[in-house]
Amino acid sequence: MADLIAPMFLQRSASNVYEQLNIIFRGSESHIQDSSHLFCLVLPTANTQLKEFAKLSTLRSYIHQADVARVLENIEIAIDALMTILPSVDPILKEDLESQKEIINTDRSADGIQLRRLLRDALRKEPLNDLSHEEIHVLVGALKIELSSSSISPDIAQLYEQVLARIEPELENQTKQGDPDNLFEDLTGKVVRISDVPVARGAITTVWSGELFGKPVSIFTAMQSSQRVSDEDLDAIKDGMVWSTFRHKNVLPLLGIIRNFGKYHIALVTPWMVNGTVIEYLRKNPGADRLKIITDFVRGLAYLHTLNPPYVHGILTESVLLVDEHGNGILAGFASTMFESSIISKIRYQAPESYSFVQNGSELKHDIYSFAMVVLSILTGNKPFSYFNSGYSIISAVKSGQRPPRPNQTLVHRALDDKLWDIIVRCWSQDPDERPSASQILQELEDLRRLPDLDVHDLTNVVRLYESVHSITASGGFGDVRRGFVLDYGPVALKTLVVKGQAQPELRRFRREATIWSKLQHPNILPFLGVADIMGLSTCLVSPWKQNGNCTEYLKVRGLANHIPIIAGICRGLVYLHGQNPPVIHGDLRGANVLIGDDEQPLLCDFGLAVIVEDLANMPISSALQGSGNPRWMAPELLIGEEIVSPQSDVWSLGMVMLEIFTLDIPFCDLKGYPQVILTLHGQGRPTRPGIEASNRGLTDDIWALMMFCWAQSPHDRPSAVEALQMLEQRSVKETMLSVFGSGQDAHMSDSNALVP
Repeated sequence: MADLIAPMFLQRSASNVYEQLNIIFRGSESHIQDSSHLFCLVLPTANTQLKEFAKLSTLRSYIHQADVARVLENIEIAIDALMTILPSVDPILKEDLESQKEIINTDRSADGIQLRRLLRDALRKEPLNDLSHEEIHVLVGALKIELSSSSISPDIAQLYEQVLARIEPELENQTKQGDPDNLFEDLTGKVVRISDVPVARGAITTVWSGELFGKPVSIFTAMQSSQRVSDEDLDAIKDGMVWSTFRHKNVLPLLGIIRNFGKYHIALVTPWMVNGTVIEYLRKNPGADRLKIITDFVRGLAYLHTLNPPYVHGILTESVLLVDEHGNGILAGFASTMFESSIISKIRYQAPESYSFVQNGSELKHDIYSFAMVVLSILTGNKPFSYFNSGYSIISAVKSGQRPPRPNQTLVHRALDDKLWDIIVRCWSQDPDERPSASQILQELEDLRRLPDLDVHDLTNVVRLYESVHSITASGGFGDVRRGFVLDYGPVALKTLVVKGQAQPELRRFRREATIWSKLQHPNILPFLGVADIMGLSTCLVSPWKQNGNCTEYLKVRGLANHIPIIAGICRGLVYLHGQNPPVIHGDLRGANVLIGDDEQPLLCDFGLAVIVEDLANMPISSALQGSGNPRWMAPELLIGEEIVSPQSDVWSLGMVMLEIFTLDIPFCDLKGYPQVILTLHGQGRPTRPGIEASNRGLTDDIWALMMFCWAQSPHDRPSAVEALQMLEQRSVKETMLSVFGSGQDAHMSDSNALVP
């Protein structure tokens, strides 16, 4: 049997099943004397079927993979049944069998990767002329589902599109000649591993999971049996069925149909959206770029509205906006209209003209109004008009021109600035003619997201690497540092972007760093020299090379008796940043981001998480700003996930850097991992005051009191960078704080180890 399975695609899964059979053979000799009886029981027809499959060409094997998978699944089912009827089974035998079954999903994933690789090879080498009409249908469906993936590479996509261009015209011609079934890709028998129970339910549809050509899919059926679509009903809706023709990266495609799906005559098959609805995705990823996701949705809507004839979605709500595995917004909801043609949008999303009996032909503008309400929901996390308890109240408010109020300024980090709010307001205008088109909205949103040109020195022609591109001196969450040199200048550090997944957020952050850094000039700020494009690397940010390394490395080597001058220099650099107009927030202040210059002055560097306060109203503060810093240095309000960086969060980090410099160790060094640190901060815990070694390095009661003051729980209770520097330079920190804040703070300083509330 192993020889039969070996030439086939599903090698790992087949081998897994084969190993299960061997296990049973080894453990069941006392119960089944003749092992051939087992084959008769388990494999009544599988042997013959597998022999036939083994003769198929590579491409045909791919096309018939569902049939192969079905044979293997039948063997698995038979094995399970056999295990239940054996009189007694050795526990070790059971354990071996269960272990084999546990890894079968992993094997299937490996098979899926192998399948896609072999498909590419087969399409390049094998002729398509020998395929039957049915096999061409299957191949078209397989290529379409592959193309629906946002992770497909451009060269592979081009190959698949070229093949489709060759074989689809023939199918279309047959359709014109009177073959109506070709309007729908028939996936009956091709979708395997269908869930036993629904994975989701809606008002109109029920959703099941399955697998098609190695990829997960969703299967939609009508929620109520009275809404099921029969074969006769199918003929009636084919003329109006356009979903199967949609081809856009932000629109959920219809892959095909399954006939006789249980009690439902017809089921619809689409790609599986692993992240679910946009609200579910944002709940799990609060730092996601919401403006990008909103732009994705309007891009899909603009595509629908510019079709000929235009397609009106009609039921835009958050529940029909999905997010794929790469964080891209996908417009969906078409299955509901398939099963219920009279469905209308929910009251909270209905335009005022929808309550009029007079039809004014503005159906596209209905979508625009609903889109505005969806955008508001994405930004706030609440449904529109959430303060109304009845539909009548909402209808009355909408007809009278009322709209939801603008949320407060805490949502600026979710991209809700004046420009986006203006778009929302125009989209829900009382007069449909005053609402912009989807294409106009798309253009405005893309303008908001467009990366600015870099106005910095280009050093490409004068920068050289000391060693190869693979020689990395240091690495961080967003960039790698290599050593190079600039002609007529000397050694330099080259920071390159590390791109993970979708490049846009990282590129935006990288450009922001270059833009902010290029405008900073201060004795305690690492100078920015320019950018350079080096063969084999992404764009590099160029700065002077500092041989002394960062401040903690330097202090460990030099062993200075007094560390206060280093701390004072860091404070001066922070005062400079916060004193800019508008202020600049560092966002990631820690010892590793403070270098020591040749003159032994500390230099603040790594502005990858820096942000200009003015820009907080014009950009989404993504997880890069909220969660990518290290919790050991992060202010507690940032760990909540809703607060944004501020000068006060920098001051908190300053206190941690001071601790780092006195101890030459990380903050909370007695806590092993981030979870313990986060729990401690949630409980308003603070680092323990270090011992005699820190005192020998300059830590006094007054300095410790300043550090505790920087760690005040409320950001408003922390000193500014200017005040911290004044306190540091004064002989008595306590006296300075009393003069700055008044006697009310004296109670906090009476015990230098007390927590600051």
